[in-house]
Amino acid sequence: MLTPAAIQLLALSAGFWVALALYRRNEPDGQGRVRFGFGLVLGAVSAHLGWALLYADRIVATPAALLRPAGWSVLFVPFGVLVAAPWRGAPRERERFLRSAAASLPLALATTRIGCLAVGCCHGAATALPWGIRLGGDAIPRHPTALLDVAGLVLLHGLTASVHPQFRVPAALGGFGLLRLAIEPWRAAPPLAAPWLDARWIAALWVCVAGLLVLGGRRRLMRRERVEGSTGSVDVRLDAMDLVPAPVAAAVSSARSDRLPDERRS
Repeated sequence: MLTPAAIQLLALSAGFWVALALYRRNEPDGQGRVRFGFGLVLGAVSAHLGWALLYADRIVATPAALLRPAGWSVLFVPFGVLVAAPWRGAPRERERFLRSAAASLPLALATTRIGCLAVGCCHGAATALPWGIRLGGDAIPRHPTALLDVAGLVLLHGLTASVHPQFRVPAALGGFGLLRLAIEPWRAAPPLAAPWLDARWIAALWVCVAGLLVLGGRRRLMRRERVEGSTGSVDVRLDAMDLVPAPVAAAVSSARSDRLPDERRS
């Protein structure tokens, strides 16, 4: 019989290999694979140090708590990947790495959360609503926050793969932050009680970073994508459809084209 710690370790290992496999699919030539693996290791370290930051007051009072193997917060994993990015390299090389990494993280994080679901940790607050579930031998039905997290991360994986490549990184980071902000009110108090720093601040930080990246990426794309016209260069501008998944954008574009003949006749 596996212990909860062993199950968590297996889930973390599976998430690590899922991330590497997805990155390899995104980069068949293997460019940046070692760097991405290093970023995942840094992400694991960041998750532990981030957990210590959330509970800084308790860590200062009891330094031995820093050695707890279960002390980690998934909210800090992207920091490791961002640190590992080739910031001293060419901009295109850095953007390529970050886009492939962003497309690889959500499904990998969903895999690690299956461990939480299996051992019944990170559970939600008690509820009498129909979707309450009992995990880990708990007699009280609770919000299925770990299950919601897994489902949300799987959906985020699909969203990140569908948006315009220029917006893949903000889609992953912003969706990650929004998902945590949506689920956090349903989570139960952690074993160490409420943290010194509310995790929602970190989630909100990712949403803000995503917003800044969208603005910066939009400007860069408008500068780069130019075509030669008969009278010179013409900007190829983006519209709001570049920020939504490709199937949705295709459906909207089709609806627009169907309306054009009617508009012209009127």
